[in-house]
Amino acid sequence: MRRPNLDAIRNFFASLKLTGFYSVGLLDARHVAIQLSNDLDYSRVFARRSYFIHNCQMRVLKWTPFFDIKEESPIVPIWISFPNLRLHFFNPKVLHALGTIFGRPLQTDQATASRTRPSVARVLVEVDISKKHPKEVWVGSKAFGYLQKAEFEKIPEFCTHCKVHGHANVDCFKLHPEFKKTDNYVSMRHGSAVNNL
Repeated sequence: MRRPNLDAIRNFFASLKLTGFYSVGLLDARHVAIQLSNDLDYSRVFARRSYFIHNCQMRVLKWTPFFDIKEESPIVPIWISFPNLRLHFFNPKVLHALGTIFGRPLQTDQATASRTRPSVARVLVEVDISKKHPKEVWVGSKAFGYLQKAEFEKIPEFCTHCKVHGHANVDCFKLHPEFKKTDNYVSMRHGSAVNNL
C-alpha cells in the first residue's frame, strides 16, 4: 500500500554490501527494478524472497521479458533436498544437473558444498511453482542408476487464476465466490458451511 522513498531503498541495498555493481530504480509506483551484475549477489538477494525496509515489506519477484506489473511471477527460489543422495553424486556438475530438472540452479548450501552433511544434498533452484514437478528423478546411468527422491522446502502458495502469491487456486475467492462471507453463512474451504450466529 505504501513504499519507502527510493533513497531509503538504495541505502538499504548499500547496507547489504553486495560484491558487484547494482542499480535500483522505479518501474512504477509499486515496483522497484533491482539489476545485479553477478550471480552471487543475485542468488543472495533472490533467495530471501522478501525484505523489510522502514517497516514496509518488499517482496522480491523474478523479472522476465514477460514481466507484467499487474501479475506476480510464479518463479521463486526453492531449496530442493535430495535425501540419501549417493556420495559420489555430491559433485557441483551433478548437483547443477539435478537442479536443472526443476529450473535454474542458483547454489548449493554450505553443508552440501563441503560434504559435511552426507545424508542430504540441497540445491537452491528458481522454480516455476505454477507447474507440477516430479517427486523423484533418475540418477546415474541407465544400467546402474536409481530413483532419487526430491523434496521441495517451503513452497509458497500461488494462485494461477489471480497470478498472485498468498493463496492457492483452491482458496481463491474469484474462482470460488461461495467462499466469501455473507450475512447468512460463512462458506468454508471444501464446500462445508457454518451458520453465522
